[in-house]
Parts: sequence; structure tokens; C-alpha cells
Amino acid sequence: AESDNNIVTVDIDGNTFTYNLGNEDLLATCDKYMDKSEKLLEDCITGAETAMEAQTDLINKKLNESEIGLANSETELASSKRELASSNARLKDAQARNEQTKRDMKIAKDQMDIAEKEANRVYKQERENVLAN
Repeated sequence: AESDNNIVTVDIDGNTFTYNLGNEDLLATCDKYMDKSEKLLEDCITGAETAMEAQTDLINKKLNESEIGLANSETELASSKRELASSNARLKDAQARNEQTKRDMKIAKDQMDIAEKEANRVYKQERENVLAN
């Protein structure tokens, strides 16, 4: 039996039978031999059985490819979920650092305000002292 994608050719006793594996009913190929020789019909049915094996192999191959594809997709999905979780964790860290920086800046600004008020107070005091003399 030779196979070219979905077409299988089977040679039996010098007769060549062609079956399309895309068809669900491979025996329907033999209907045209019903009114002809019984030997041709039998050979066609034998060929159909061979074609059915090829059809089963083809279906199993596609099934295996699908299962491999599914496994790969699940692996990619799991990997993407890990990357997302990692990105979310980095984002959370960055947000926390941002908040801490804002708090630190507010503390520094408050300290600068206090220092500025103190400097103004000292300047005013010194000026009053100079003017008093």
C-alpha cells in the first residue's frame, strides 16, 4: 500500500484500488464493483481494510501531534503565568520603593522647612541684635 497524504493506493493481484482516507466510509469505494466480478469486489474490500489501517495510523498520528501541541501549549501557558507572577512581583516591589521614596522625600522636605524656619529665626534674632546695638 502506498500513501500520498489522504490518498492510499493498494495493489491486489494486479488490480489497483485507490482510497481517499478523508472519506469516512472507505468501503463505499467498492460499491462500483458490486455488479462486476466478485473477485474484484473481494479484492477491493481487502484493499479497503488495508486503507482503514492506514486511516487509523493517520488519525493516530494527527492525535499524537495534537497531544504534543496541547502539551507544548500548556507548557507555554505555565511559563507565561510564571512570567506574569514575576512581573507582578517586580511591579509590587517598584510601587513599594516608589511609596518609600515619596515618604523619604516628605521627611526631607519637612526637615528642610524646619531648618529654613530655624535659619529665618536665627537671622531675625541676629538682625534684632545688630539693630539693638
